[in-house]
Amino acid sequence: MKFLITSLLSLLCTAAYSQTKSSDFVHLDVIDKQVIPMDTAIHKGVLDNGLTYYVSRCEKSSKQVYFNLLIKGGSILEEDNELGIAHFVEHMVYKGTKHFPGYGVHDFFRRNGIPFAHDSNAITSFSCVRYVLNSIASNNELLMDSCLLLMRDFAGDATISDADVESERNVIVEEWRVRKNNYDENKYSNCLLNNSIYAKRNPIGNMDIIQNCSPKLVRDFYRKWYQPQNLAIVVVGDICPDKVVEKVRSMFGDMKRGNNVSPVAPTIPDAASPYFIIEKLKGSSRFEVGGYVRLSMASSEEVQTIGRHRRLILQDKIRDILLTKFQSIKDGQDKIWSHFVIKAEEEKNTQLCLLRSGLVSSASNWKNALELYCKQIELIRRHGFKNETSHYQSPVYNADSTAIEFSIDSAFSSVNSEDRRCKPVLDDIVKNYIYNAPIPSDKTRQMFSNHILNSITDEQLLQEYKNLFSGKNMTVRLTFPESTKVLPTEDEVKAVMNRVRNMSDEELADVEKPVAKELLQLNASKVDINPVSGFVKKIKVRNDSVSDVYLSNGVKVVLWKRKNENDNTHIYFYRPSGFSVLKDNEICYASANPLVKDGEIRYYGMIHDCVRKYYNEHFKFDYSNGPFADVYHDIIPCTSIPDVYFKTMYATLTSTEVDTVAFRKEIKKFQMNAKNQNHQNGMKITNAIYVDGKRLMPPSLEDVEKYDDIERFGKLVKEYKSNYNGSLLVISGEFDTDSIMPYIKKYVASLPSKSEPVKRMVWDADHFNTTNSTVVEKIEHTVPICYTFINYTWEKGYKYSKEVHAHNQVLNSVLVKLVFDRLRTEHGDVYTPSCYVIDDFLPVHRMRCNITFTCNPQKREQIVNDVKTIVNEMAYGDLITQPIINSYVKEREQKASFHKDNENNVIYDFAKKELGEFVEKYSDTSYIKMVTPASLKAHLKRMLKKGNLHIGYLTTE
Repeated sequence: MKFLITSLLSLLCTAAYSQTKSSDFVHLDVIDKQVIPMDTAIHKGVLDNGLTYYVSRCEKSSKQVYFNLLIKGGSILEEDNELGIAHFVEHMVYKGTKHFPGYGVHDFFRRNGIPFAHDSNAITSFSCVRYVLNSIASNNELLMDSCLLLMRDFAGDATISDADVESERNVIVEEWRVRKNNYDENKYSNCLLNNSIYAKRNPIGNMDIIQNCSPKLVRDFYRKWYQPQNLAIVVVGDICPDKVVEKVRSMFGDMKRGNNVSPVAPTIPDAASPYFIIEKLKGSSRFEVGGYVRLSMASSEEVQTIGRHRRLILQDKIRDILLTKFQSIKDGQDKIWSHFVIKAEEEKNTQLCLLRSGLVSSASNWKNALELYCKQIELIRRHGFKNETSHYQSPVYNADSTAIEFSIDSAFSSVNSEDRRCKPVLDDIVKNYIYNAPIPSDKTRQMFSNHILNSITDEQLLQEYKNLFSGKNMTVRLTFPESTKVLPTEDEVKAVMNRVRNMSDEELADVEKPVAKELLQLNASKVDINPVSGFVKKIKVRNDSVSDVYLSNGVKVVLWKRKNENDNTHIYFYRPSGFSVLKDNEICYASANPLVKDGEIRYYGMIHDCVRKYYNEHFKFDYSNGPFADVYHDIIPCTSIPDVYFKTMYATLTSTEVDTVAFRKEIKKFQMNAKNQNHQNGMKITNAIYVDGKRLMPPSLEDVEKYDDIERFGKLVKEYKSNYNGSLLVISGEFDTDSIMPYIKKYVASLPSKSEPVKRMVWDADHFNTTNSTVVEKIEHTVPICYTFINYTWEKGYKYSKEVHAHNQVLNSVLVKLVFDRLRTEHGDVYTPSCYVIDDFLPVHRMRCNITFTCNPQKREQIVNDVKTIVNEMAYGDLITQPIINSYVKEREQKASFHKDNENNVIYDFAKKELGEFVEKYSDTSYIKMVTPASLKAHLKRMLKKGNLHIGYLTTE
């Protein structure tokens, strides 16, 4: 056993290695000790009572202001009988304060259009409690003063009544239920945190204490630690800093200094050798091997220095290198399903940070996966890696090159210290208050980052790598599916690692054997593309700005003369069919998770990802395949349009060369999802509202074998891209029509087409079920839990219109508020009630009202009945009031100035209008204001009468 442990440590420890690299930085160690200066835009001070304030103007705040209240010390302040009380207090301050009694806090949010949990929220961590108010309109001085008053109340005037404590207990239990992991959390924490105080102070707390503690205990904790010497108020945004500082002094200066000073956050003692965790994971269908390295915490003096940031940048580079290495292993090994390399803070706003890396495979392949992981770690340890660096602009140094001259004007001075976005500034401020981290301006950050990047050597990288993977502060974790009959022992795991340690270089090298690469993107300007030109059939001039050009292949081109931002010209191509044209047994080839880009939903599935890509060197374009439209968008940064833009579009839209490597990756994803029963059952619940959900379900293992046919996929891609008849191309800008017309004929009129135009298909899976339904599916979870889905659907007789759209948007807001009030604030039955109303124009006119929550499985039917009661009272009672509607109008008005139409949205909206689709402008509140309690109740009654109700339970019981 002693030999095995020694060998294990040898595997992870440093080896004799020497690599020299010439450097111009002869005083590197001296510069690393230099303290980073604070951003001069930050007004930081301490009141006589000890309260700290940070106030800063940010030019990029878009007329918004952000407020934070920070309490130095979270769960680490707790005694053994107080586990979870810091988090309990965080909940309680929202239940009522001196100037906002009872439900006054939430009423204030509603009156002023501040969405709770979005623009108003709080988080409790080990070392900090943070209350936030985001995106407050700076042109409303009364509202800003009220937000500051609310923060003042949070800081010392929360009421915390006995009744409120009782009503909130179960909310916290439900939050714990949601956040509970499917593994032995205590063992995991003890190993990663080396049995330190942090391992015993999980912010969510101990549920026995939460359910049984006295209200006095909660009040006492609040009064003990919410004292000015432990608090910081932060105001950042479109403000006059001097004016805000005076308001802070006036509003917070009368708080009395207390005697309890938050202790310095304790350090985590080093663990000399690795911990091992070998366990089963509930609900898992895969094996995972991972190395978890806890990164060192800097002292309050070191954290201010350039040297500390050197280590952080070295660690980022190591993360990126490991990510590339493990990606290659996954690509080259059929039995490795996935990989991960993540550098992440385990709790926000502290230095408690992990570097996690590992491989994912089947349980039967655990030895091979563990061996591959260890081989890669060992190979780098022995031979290092090359740092592919670029030369960055160097800052100015002093005469003897022992310090960076941050105060000297240079090319970096073009970065305005106030021209920063609010949220990065806020994060820097929080870290400064909690553990003294620097708050550099963007100019300063650029200067020291460039210095570090220019002076990094391969030797430094390898030394940092050896420090990380020395076995110190490391946990080796192996997780298996719950169905695994016999787990390997720790000695068996060490034996595999010991064998790798004794391998020759040749044996290790096969882990980095060359693997097939994905197809390279081709520069369209350097590719010989000469399609047979089509011709113009007709030109119709609408007005001085807009003309319609009808091409021989059925494509319509709209030439829209207008001045765009930055004198750009936009090419926007829209094919109104998307992958709705695919058959049931083809649809998975197009499956993709929707992504939001430029405010719109984009899809990037196999038809997009698994074919040859093209680009041009002038500008990055966007291309996506969606369920009902394919979209291509290119931006030309000038009024003179070279042919390469149209050539790139043509090459992209007609590309059918299959990327076999990318195809294999997607098939692996199918296999992983097919083996994940929780995922499969969750999809059954989600799709239970449809007449036929087979097109929406991920493939089973049997189906994956059918899809694993690259020849079949190639034929599908060719057919999919064989018809562009019926498509729309919008060209918008200050272009010369005569100069671009030849390109339109050559590259647009030549796109493949058929006699019939493309059209959107409507399948059974696109239609809602017309009978009420209840579906129950089982999942595995550590504690009893039920994910409940309530869907009111309405399709038959539903007609989409601007008026209906307005009612659905208001309904969404009203539901969120009322469900939150009744289920969480009043009853305390759930933690995460979520509501949204979706109204569709495509593929058919319909709407869906979705309400979801997690709860104790034994309460699921009772809470569903409560929800149905709320919805019925909204329709037939007096729950819907004008003030609650006004709160949504106010919210929209508050945000209206932040939602300026960018050029992408202008062009996209124009295209949608051309196709007869509804276009909404978020900044337009006029049609929202037409909604009244009576009209909303009438709309809701029609939904209840004409629609259907579908209930889904994804439950452990």
